[in-house]
Amino acid sequence: MLTPTQIRQFDESGYILVPDILLDDPLCQIRSVAQDMGAREPHRNSWNERSCFRRPHFLRMFDAPLLIGVAEALIGQDMQLLQFDLLRTRSDDAEPEWHRDTDFSCSKTLAISMAIYLQDTPVGAGPLMVVPGSHRRDEGPPTLYGNLPDQVPVPVKRGAAIIHDSALWHRASLDGPGIDCWALFPIFGRFWMKRRDVDCLQPPPATVLALTAPLQRQLFGFNLRDHAPTFLGGGEQYNRRGDAGVDFLPLQ
Repeated sequence: MLTPTQIRQFDESGYILVPDILLDDPLCQIRSVAQDMGAREPHRNSWNERSCFRRPHFLRMFDAPLLIGVAEALIGQDMQLLQFDLLRTRSDDAEPEWHRDTDFSCSKTLAISMAIYLQDTPVGAGPLMVVPGSHRRDEGPPTLYGNLPDQVPVPVKRGAAIIHDSALWHRASLDGPGIDCWALFPIFGRFWMKRRDVDCLQPPPATVLALTAPLQRQLFGFNLRDHAPTFLGGGEQYNRRGDAGVDFLPLQ
């Protein structure tokens, strides 16, 4: 799903752009449902997985082979969905802050974030801003707001995804006057990583609990597919994306 050049670019800069990760049919349905959600709650700008996955249209995106293939290429066969948000940004929003999606950084990618845009998002219409290479820095962003000297805007076409290491410094930019910018933000991590925040105190929606396909159940953290290599505290020779060498030595 990804070329060696793309994987090298991801490792070095911390992000890549993948066009058409969602095709027109699911994209149009998701955008229609998102706009309806926004019209019902006009003062709200974010909806988490508990809200979104009550609506089966959002679950359809995980049938997209390119999306799943890219996640596997960057994380491994034991990838799971750690978080999912639908976000709307507007020109009258508060100034977006620089942040990381994870509090840790290291020499290997443990989690990836996707920003999947539901409309064309050129410069001036709210593209994501990133600082290339910041995913390998120990420290977080030096300032919460404003421009950074090494920031880069990443304009995209509808259905495209900016895929970045979750430790990369990034922020949204404000849209032009009267423009609503809609985007989906799934975060994928390895199966042995689990969330413990307040959003996980409630059980998943019934639409998720009813899933039976092995890949879908793995994505939502219920159980791992047969023969998917992972590291769960045993002696598995688990390594990153099939690279030579072992990330974790077997326990003695």
